Amino acid sequence: MNINYKIVAALVIYLSVGGVFAKEATQKNMQVQVGARESKKVSLALVQIKKDALLDNICLLVMKDLNFTDHFETTLLSMEKMPDKKEIKKFQDQGYSLAVFVTNNYKKHTFDVRIYDVKKGKMVTDKGYLIHQKAKIERAWAHEISNLLLQKLLNSEPLFSSKIAYCKQNSANSRQLCIADYDGSHEQVVARAKLLIAPCWNVNDDHPALLYSRYTSSNVRLMELDVLTGKEKAVISFEGLNMLPAFSPISDEMVVCLSCKGGTQLFSSEYDRRKKGMNYTQLTFNN
Repeated sequence: MNINYKIVAALVIYLSVGGVFAKEATQKNMQVQVGARESKKVSLALVQIKKDALLDNICLLVMKDLNFTDHFETTLLSMEKMPDKKEIKKFQDQGYSLAVFVTNNYKKHTFDVRIYDVKKGKMVTDKGYLIHQKAKIERAWAHEISNLLLQKLLNSEPLFSSKIAYCKQNSANSRQLCIADYDGSHEQVVARAKLLIAPCWNVNDDHPALLYSRYTSSNVRLMELDVLTGKEKAVISFEGLNMLPAFSPISDEMVVCLSCKGGTQLFSSEYDRRKKGMNYTQLTFNN
């Protein structure tokens, strides 16, 4: 599909004290060609070696994860033993491009994962992979396998272990703060209040916490919930608004929206270890 567009005028955007203005540029009648091509899903065979109930549950979750990406059309199969090169090539005759073999290694408490290009009958990478059964929740093991496949096959960042956070109106006088898996499943209610808004995650993988703002009789207070312990505490509680934190990925610095000095301003805040308290630096000076 080819589409031609005529751009009558280009806009140059520049900033000034009074605001943002648009200025018409002199260049006209530019042509842009946009091409679109339908993408085809990769047909993938997910093969359980020596099928058992646990492995069946894990592979069903992996299949669900992979199909969620819309890049794969996954079929779940089972075999009694790992096939040889000649047998692997036969998967191509069944319409598969890739085959992933998963074995439950009872002695090592791992899942052995091997990814094969069925046309060549060879592993896509130069080795197999082990997923350790360290987590308490079975689906965590499955998500780790899915993350591995996503990384090796699509060169994508891990997705399936992600948690999303959101607010739900439970009743006229109650709201819930919830977390769920990446696809909205396995919802958990982690906090309740008459009115709470704008949840966001911190950037500490070792101590994950949710920050959100809770309306009280005196202010809109910034709260923190430790996800691992369930403990909740007030982080910032100045008069007025305390909300919408954003975290630096490389330092302890946080930018937050406060109205403690009149108007609503952005402040940089950072923990002062010597004073054992937060230092705040005003960044904006709006009326």
